[in-house]
Amino acid sequence: MTNEKIPVWIWYKDINQTQVDNIVKTRTGLTAENAAVDYAMPSPALLNSLQNEEPGSQAQMQAYLAATAQARALEAQRADTLIMTRREVAREQYNVKSAEIIEEVNLDADNILFESQYAPAIIACMTKQEIQYAAQEQNIEAVSFYEVGEILEDSTDEEDVEKIQSVQETLGVDKIYETIGLTGENVKVGMFELAVPQESEYYDFSQITIVGQQPSPGSHAVNTARTLFSFAPDIDLYAASGRYSQIYNGIGSNEIFTFANVEALLDNGVRVINASTGPATTADVSYSDYDKWFDHVAQQHNVLLVCSAGNEALSNTKVRSPAMAYNSVAVGAYNEKKTPTNKADDQMMNYSSYYHGTGCYKPDVVAPANMLGGGTSTSAPIVTGIVALM
Repeated sequence: MTNEKIPVWIWYKDINQTQVDNIVKTRTGLTAENAAVDYAMPSPALLNSLQNEEPGSQAQMQAYLAATAQARALEAQRADTLIMTRREVAREQYNVKSAEIIEEVNLDADNILFESQYAPAIIACMTKQEIQYAAQEQNIEAVSFYEVGEILEDSTDEEDVEKIQSVQETLGVDKIYETIGLTGENVKVGMFELAVPQESEYYDFSQITIVGQQPSPGSHAVNTARTLFSFAPDIDLYAASGRYSQIYNGIGSNEIFTFANVEALLDNGVRVINASTGPATTADVSYSDYDKWFDHVAQQHNVLLVCSAGNEALSNTKVRSPAMAYNSVAVGAYNEKKTPTNKADDQMMNYSSYYHGTGCYKPDVVAPANMLGGGTSTSAPIVTGIVALM
């Protein structure tokens, strides 16, 4: 068994993030501090009048938006330039550092399953002797077992336009569209799960860009996309598939392309990613390398990850990855009972993964799940849509 190949994560010492910032400043002249544009935010009085639906408040808001349009556009342009340049520089640095690590531990290219361009991580198949050698190298911080877990999604079998409208009214997004005029326009949103959305009567497919490798259409992805557009109708949606069918040395690699395709979403400039799926790993794992990778990506590359907490609470299963990541927003589910004016009858879904005596205090927020396919797969894109409006 000495020549048996074992799949492992190789975590190496990170690139110099300060150096990355300095290179970005040299190329663009921008920093996180000087990218901001000075303009007045809407006054509390205006926001209160909007909330109370006072006469003339909507016209005042439209006037504010018109007066600040140029400043807000400039700030958005600077932010996009800063974020995308930083991602570009980071990719350059990670490619150099990763190549050095591969040479340092004598990794054969055929044994590399995933080489991150956004985090100090490589997934490779190695022998026990190779793992022991790599773990002793000065630039290697950790070597851990890469667990291949089946990626789970929730069922999709429900359609009810009235339920969608009820949830929209419960959360107040209908007023956001009408009184403020925010619809998610020009916001780049990513989504990934087992499949990608296909053409549907429920949304404009021209608003969706499929990225990454091995895309395959699926009904679950259709419902996720429909939910996103129901709460942020004018977003630019980028969708990637996590499916991977290749077998390496008898090792199924279902999630390998999840990582590569998430990075493809970053390449396309997304600012928030919806994950209505996650891997099923061993029940006693509360924080995995999967979560660790997402934590690094979210922290360093200006992207917010919103994910389903999972629907396994009844089986005493902890919150599903990558919702366990510290830098992710884990979304649980509740039933709003189609009573938007009465919040007193709302209740947590008994299947929604939430703190029950084991694991960490997750989810972070909850959202309605009583529409479309239900489950936290529905709750997560509701929150993602709201984030896009913000």
